Amino acid sequence: PVAIPMLFRSDDGLAMSFPLRVAALATGAEPLIEPERLVLGGLSIPTDADHALPIAFYGPRRTIRTIGADALLSGEADPAAIQDRIVVIGMTVIGVGDIFPTPFESLPGVEVMATAITHLMAGDVVLRDRTVRTVDGLVAALLPMMLVALLAWRRSVAGLLAAASLVVIWIGASTLAFSSGIWLSAALPIAATAPPVILFGAVQLLSGRRRAQYFAKRSQLLEEFQAPVIQQWLTANPKFLVEPVRQNAAIVFIDLSGFTSLSEALGPDRVRELLKEFHALVDREVTACGGMITSFLGDGAMILFGLPEPASHDAAKAAECAAHLCIGAARWLAAQPQSLGAKLGFKVGAHYGTIVASRLGGMSHHHITATGDTVNVASRLMEVAAGHGAELAVSDELLRAAGRDCAMYEEGELTGPHDTPIRGRSGSLAIWLWRSPRPPPS
Repeated sequence: PVAIPMLFRSDDGLAMSFPLRVAALATGAEPLIEPERLVLGGLSIPTDADHALPIAFYGPRRTIRTIGADALLSGEADPAAIQDRIVVIGMTVIGVGDIFPTPFESLPGVEVMATAITHLMAGDVVLRDRTVRTVDGLVAALLPMMLVALLAWRRSVAGLLAAASLVVIWIGASTLAFSSGIWLSAALPIAATAPPVILFGAVQLLSGRRRAQYFAKRSQLLEEFQAPVIQQWLTANPKFLVEPVRQNAAIVFIDLSGFTSLSEALGPDRVRELLKEFHALVDREVTACGGMITSFLGDGAMILFGLPEPASHDAAKAAECAAHLCIGAARWLAAQPQSLGAKLGFKVGAHYGTIVASRLGGMSHHHITATGDTVNVASRLMEVAAGHGAELAVSDELLRAAGRDCAMYEEGELTGPHDTPIRGRSGSLAIWLWRSPRPPPS
């Protein structure tokens, strides 16, 4: 809808507009101009602010009877078509702004004027008085607040659907009011709602991006302290290992020999560099074999094959990892300066059997680990390897579970089995000793 002023200011003062003057001549009554309305020929016609007449178009072009000028000049027009009627004579000038948009289609200025005159004669003007404008102001004030509140409500789909429903209800109410002759503004609420909603959306987008960056960084940091495969399982199943689980698994321990006494002579920076290189070596070999480092114990590490779930190749992978750790550690020590390499050594123990996998820790921190006799035996096997001058001591249980095709048979020399007592454990255990066939190149 548009509005046409009923009064305009001229050099002689206030004058009636063209539609009002035509309607006054047609009714033979002088219009009475009052605030919010005008009285013409017994009709009380509501007006908008500044005595403007709201226009509600009846339909598309030519809804109001239109006769072309050529038909009039040639005498082809029926005289009854204009007899006792108000006739507005005009022409449309294309390209100079004489076409006005309407809900139906663009109409020429002459039809807009004819529509205004029809409203004044029939009194069927849409209502837009002070009360309607007050309602517009309230809607413009409340609608943005309600939309932002609904969008912020739990920041969920329910809030978004509620906000969309509110907009639909407002559009439906405005349409129903207009069909009933009440003109509620659509532009004012939209203009009032758009800035806060856009600002709220921008803030939420920025906040969501920062939150996503925060969680991505947090996830990246967690991956550095926890195996990625375990993190994935915890994400999919937050109750993973809340209750202890008994299962078969392979355990590998590796430890540097002589590092404690050597660290007394080295500065803290050099000690940190050596540990960093050693830990990187262990992490590389374990990751390549599909194992999980449950913990770094200073100059040693505990490695587990069997989580997040046991597999038939756990023992074979553990055997391969143990052999590769020996080869990699030997090469790393050979690459050190003579003053360091001659004082350092390493020992590896590997065992296969039943473990108890669980979460351990207090209220503020949990870690996933394995406990049980299998873990203790694997740790003691490092002493067995060192006592026999071997790089690796592996239990007969692990070799039998790994099979004859495991990497230990191909990449080194296995001797055994040896019935060996294990410190802190009654009886003896069948142990195999593994040595590199020759010193690996640096």
